[in-house]
Amino acid sequence: ADPVCDSDPVTAGLQCTIRAAIQQSATPPGQDTINVPAGTYTLNSPNELMVTSPVVIDGASAGSTIIRQQINGRVLEVSFGASLDLRDVTVRDGAIADNGGGIYAGGPLVVRRSVVRSNQAIGSAGGGIFADPNAPLTIEGSVIGGSGAGAGNSAGRGSGGRATRRASPVVAVAAVTRAISANAA
Repeated sequence: ADPVCDSDPVTAGLQCTIRAAIQQSATPPGQDTINVPAGTYTLNSPNELMVTSPVVIDGASAGSTIIRQQINGRVLEVSFGASLDLRDVTVRDGAIADNGGGIYAGGPLVVRRSVVRSNQAIGSAGGGIFADPNAPLTIEGSVIGGSGAGAGNSAGRGSGGRATRRASPVVAVAAVTRAISANAA
């Protein structure tokens, strides 16, 4: 894809929303990296950020790059056939009456050095993260917690599938298929 994203060509300089960068990344060929500077990025639409191609979202740090939902809706969705490598980002405040309040992964998802917290899957599974049974899920050096799900998982997955967890020297990640910390059902 074109490496330059400008969602407002009328205004001088480059302005690009995370949503516009993800949409632009859908233009083939290959994987795109979206560098997201420090800041809080608030979604004010029930429409989640939809990843439809191989994408890396690379924040400044989980403590300084925050993507949050302001109203009822999921934060991120990885569609079938796509993949997401999420690095150094906090995903929070998603709430949806479906699986995956913070992130729904229909395709491969890697979460590195990130925080997924304060999300809700109302009456469903995976308040923080829900991975489809055929979608590989890898969590490395990240914190998944403080999320609620009707089915009782902060990080859940459909039956079957593969989940991999890797601890970093800084943050240890507990079991992926159970409530991890400060979660409610």
